[in-house]
Amino acid sequence: MINEELMRKVTYEIAVRIARLEEREAAGESVPSVLYHYTTTDGLLGIIKSKELWATNVLFLNDTSELVDAIKLFAAELEYDPLKLGERTGWIQTMILPNLDTADIDHFVVSFCENGDLLSQWRAYGAQGFGYSLGFEPSALTRSPLGDCFPSNRLLRKVIYDLPTKRALIRARLAILREVLEPRAAELEADGDNEIRILMTLWAQVAFTLHPVFALMKNSAFREEGEWRLLHSLRFLKRKKVTDIGVRAINGTLAPFVRLPWMPLDLPSAVTREEPPAKSGSLKRILCGPAPHPVLKHKAVTQLLSGAGWNETEVIDSEVPLRQ
Repeated sequence: MINEELMRKVTYEIAVRIARLEEREAAGESVPSVLYHYTTTDGLLGIIKSKELWATNVLFLNDTSELVDAIKLFAAELEYDPLKLGERTGWIQTMILPNLDTADIDHFVVSFCENGDLLSQWRAYGAQGFGYSLGFEPSALTRSPLGDCFPSNRLLRKVIYDLPTKRALIRARLAILREVLEPRAAELEADGDNEIRILMTLWAQVAFTLHPVFALMKNSAFREEGEWRLLHSLRFLKRKKVTDIGVRAINGTLAPFVRLPWMPLDLPSAVTREEPPAKSGSLKRILCGPAPHPVLKHKAVTQLLSGAGWNETEVIDSEVPLRQ
C-alpha cells in the first residue's frame, strides 16, 4: 500500500544516492585553475558591485534544444530497458518524462569557459566592444558564502559533449532507480485515485532529482567552448510563494534567477563586531574584450577595481582583434 511515508522514504533514498553519484563524478573531473565567465558592461558592474553571480533557471537558457535533446536521450534509454515495476506503477512511470520539462523544476546554472579569450564568446557577449571575461578561482564558486561551517548546495561540473559519456551518465542514474524501486515494486503498486496521486508526486520528485544531469549536456558542435556549469538547486517543494527567486529580462524574455555570492558575506566578527575588509582573491583576473579603444577600456576597469579596494585582480587585454 502506497502512503506518504513510503513516498518520502523512497524519494529521499534516490536523492541521496544520486547526490553521492554527482559528488563522485565531480571529484573525477580535472578542474582548471581559473574559469571564465563572459559578460557585458552592465553584467561586469553588477558582479563587482553586488559580489554576486546570477544563476538562470535551466528551463530558460538560450538554447532550449539542449534540454530537449538530453530528455530524448533519457527517454530512449528508459524505453530500451524499462524499470521492472508493477502494471500500474510501470504505466505511471511514463509521467517522469513530462515532469522533466515542467515549470516546477528549480535548478539554476551559471556558465564558465576554460578559455578566457575565445572569439565565439566575444561575438556572443562582446558585440561592439562591450564584452568582458571574468576569471574566477573555481573553489570560490562552490564554497558557502557563510563560511566552511555551512553546507553549500552548489556543484561545479564540466559540460558533456560526446554521446557515449551522456549515455553513461543517464544509465548510472537509471541503475540507482532500479536498485531503489524494483525491490519495492509490490509496495508501489497503486490502488485507487489517492495512491495514484501519491505515485505521480513520487515521479515528479524523481524527475527533479534527475534533472541536473541534463543541464550538463550540449551538442558536440560547441566543444571548443570547454564549458563548465555551476549548478544550484532549490529543494523540491510545492510553494505558494518563493522569495529567493528573482526575474530578469534576457533577450526580451523574462527568466527566473537566483543570486549566488562569490565572495564571503561581510558578516561582522562575533568578538569585535567589526566589518572584515573586502577581499577579491576569488576574482583572479578580468579580460577586456576586443574594443575600438582598448587602452581606455583597460583604464576604466582598473579604476573600477581600485575604487572597490581590489588591487590584486589582474586586468588583461584580449588578443582577439575587433571586427565590426
